[in-house]
Amino acid sequence: MRRYNGTVGTVVGFQWRGRNFLRSKPRKSNKPATDKQRKSRTKLSVVSTFASKLKGFVNEHCPPTLLNNKMATGKEQLISGLIKEGVAIIN
Repeated sequence: MRRYNGTVGTVVGFQWRGRNFLRSKPRKSNKPATDKQRKSRTKLSVVSTFASKLKGFVNEHCPPTLLNNKMATGKEQLISGLIKEGVAIIN
């Protein structure tokens, strides 16, 4: 099986959940992000950074399970739980 990682022209190759994918390169948006989008992106950034630090431990002690009809690793389960119930943005 060949892996295609990286960009060639307008095509991006990547691996996700052990499978290889090709897709078109995303375009930059000229529209400014809404306040809701900025808050959501900030929350995801904080949670993802935190989960990355615990990835090895969480994946070792939390087996893959079905989450929203898809198999999710321990790290993905942690991110999902924190986004939904574990982190609140306070102005």
